[in-house]
Amino acid sequence: MNRALFDFVDGGRPAASLFFVLSGFILTYTYREPPVTDSPRAFYVARVACIYPVVLLGLALVAPVTAWLLYTGDAADLLQWFALKSSVHLSLALSLLCQLLLLNAWFPFAAINQPWNGPSDSVSCEAFFYALFPWLLRKLDGRSLGRVVLACAVVWVVQGVATVLIQANLPASRNGFLVVALPLLRMAEFVLGIGAALVFMSMRERRAHRHMLG
Repeated sequence: MNRALFDFVDGGRPAASLFFVLSGFILTYTYREPPVTDSPRAFYVARVACIYPVVLLGLALVAPVTAWLLYTGDAADLLQWFALKSSVHLSLALSLLCQLLLLNAWFPFAAINQPWNGPSDSVSCEAFFYALFPWLLRKLDGRSLGRVVLACAVVWVVQGVATVLIQANLPASRNGFLVVALPLLRMAEFVLGIGAALVFMSMRERRAHRHMLG
């Protein structure tokens, strides 16, 4: 039972998937009217103001742990906690730079992903989704519900096929980071959230229109 539960929870990854779907849904619900495409700059400023202070707070909270590991110089702890074997200071500097720039999810290497705030790769994915959101909304909004559903299904299938191919052709030490963290391989979840919001809002508008006519 414990093993089955552990496999189902999968290290919290389903929660990250739900987070990406909800993100797409809430952003669409919030920024569809007035259209975010009319003023993407204001959207980007709002998103940076929303997430970047949390990024800095996360790094501040883990900085004492990183400092302690460097102070003790325990090779076993550095390997177990941060997957660092050599070039420790260089790896930590590169990892910190990538996390400050919200790019760490694009580098599928343990020495880049694990140090400092390792789980922040989800924020790196979100930053990529934010960058594309105005364009994605412009492409999907105004289309028929059938086309929106079809577009979401196609993106989902493409992501699934890409995931299977990566898992089949790359070693587990490499494909795990790609499947879990690479923004391109999490895009379908965000697009599904956008599609769900558009379908929900369209159905609500139709129902309100019928009530007005009735």
